[in-house]
Amino acid sequence: MITPRALVDRVLRGEKLPRNLQAMVGPLLREPWAMPVGSNPGASVETSALADPARGEVLLVAVERDEGVLLALRDDAALSFGREALEAMELAHSLARRWSPTLAYPGCARRESPRASLLWCPSAAPRTLEGASFGLAFVLAESSRIMGHSVPADLCASATIRSDGALGRVEGLESKLRAIAAAALRVRRVLVAREQLAEAEDHIAKHGLLLHALGYDHVRSAIDAVFHEVANEPPAEWADPTNRERGIAEHYEHAHQGPPRPDWSSVVRAARWLVERAPESPRAAFALAISQRHAGAPAATIPWNDEHVDRWGLAHVAQVVQAAADAGDEQCETYALRALALADQCPAEPGAIRARGAIARAFAILRDYPRAAEQAEIAARRWERRDERSAASMVVCEWLRVASVLGDERAFERAAALRPWFEASATSLSYFDLAECAGLVRLGRFDEALRVAERAPTSADAQSYVGRSMARWQARAWSGRGEAARASEVREALHRVAPESIEVALTELDRAIEARDASAATLAWEAIVAQSPQGTRWLVERASVAERARVLADEYPY
Repeated sequence: MITPRALVDRVLRGEKLPRNLQAMVGPLLREPWAMPVGSNPGASVETSALADPARGEVLLVAVERDEGVLLALRDDAALSFGREALEAMELAHSLARRWSPTLAYPGCARRESPRASLLWCPSAAPRTLEGASFGLAFVLAESSRIMGHSVPADLCASATIRSDGALGRVEGLESKLRAIAAAALRVRRVLVAREQLAEAEDHIAKHGLLLHALGYDHVRSAIDAVFHEVANEPPAEWADPTNRERGIAEHYEHAHQGPPRPDWSSVVRAARWLVERAPESPRAAFALAISQRHAGAPAATIPWNDEHVDRWGLAHVAQVVQAAADAGDEQCETYALRALALADQCPAEPGAIRARGAIARAFAILRDYPRAAEQAEIAARRWERRDERSAASMVVCEWLRVASVLGDERAFERAAALRPWFEASATSLSYFDLAECAGLVRLGRFDEALRVAERAPTSADAQSYVGRSMARWQARAWSGRGEAARASEVREALHRVAPESIEVALTELDRAIEARDASAATLAWEAIVAQSPQGTRWLVERASVAERARVLADEYPY
């Protein structure tokens, strides 16, 4: 008996088939996702309606009663997912947005009730799809949606995912590989966790499967491998003006939302494509400017434009004020006061609350800490009244910072009590932990600061300024406790990981202040100002010469 897989392979090798089989080969070759109902091509062959996977579609492989089952993640499917699988999908959504090289559609709609369709099952079909082994496949599906490119039709993936993006092994791998070989006629590549690669290769050799296993440690490397040919290409849909406007609108909204996101480089890349294709669009230019600022580029002032304010509202005003603050612009205070007057006219609107958070940041940059603390607390409480606590992440972090700079322990405790608001987001929580740890150090509560640093998932992570800043404040806490050796250990580790970072320069300033070494403090102070002339402008200009080193060490925003 000739299996569909063998039939396709013979054609691909250039063999001539008997006439009675030729009619069956055409559909199989035209449909990369063609899936047979049974193993006998003489009985019946059912092909999918799609010649290629659509964006967001991916093959799934499961095990039911020790037999492999093949499925496809699709919007119009019937099978539902269980709790564990849905948790894996939620995590995949977050990981794809962190590690995909391009967020061409950052705001693309998420599936409200994700479903899968059954493509091949040798016995009893499952009613509910359960398990965490779909994790990597879900990541690839979500990456496909936000990058605007389909997952290749010759690929299948089976690996679990962790919150840090690491890939893990799955159960029933042998049955899954046999199902792929038997039914997924065009699949040649199977992605697995690197720790399971040798096992996959053994199963492939044992059964003579025409598959090639690829092993990866992290979702980032898997995404790069799958989408390497299209990572630097904008979606083809953007050639159409309507779709391009949709892309501009999504990037504009995404820029307004701002952090928490640890890496904005993927957003910047897509926003730059949009500016190249729509140079006349102010929204595209705005999205690029804000995305670049979030990605760590020097801030650029966005001039106040009443027409744009009228058109786009107070959410736009928030970005104008934030940009002026981060850029050290002469108009920073003027913009903040104009924004405050507008926000007071409609205090409960989301745009007004967001603007108030930017106003708090501007007052803090100007070292007007009492007004900064007041506006930050007002913004946080108004997000609370709207039951949108997660939106308060950045303003609560600013509140923690300015309260500790003021030495206002009561205000600091009110802000610190809001930590449960952000526990659902690992990124938001990392920002909060950093702000709380730094604040506790400023207040001289070193033991508490070290407990916060220890519970945080990051330390001297070269990929994250949040992790590097946490290491810097952790070292200050050890020093505050009189444990100079522990402080030095943390600082040396940070220096090895990111020697050119501003966090290391700040660490050198900390050391100089602790040692009362005026010469070293001056060198460190100059290095920080050279790296961040915009971010240090008001701190330097509004402090006396004698106190500048301490001001930079204690009041630099991170």
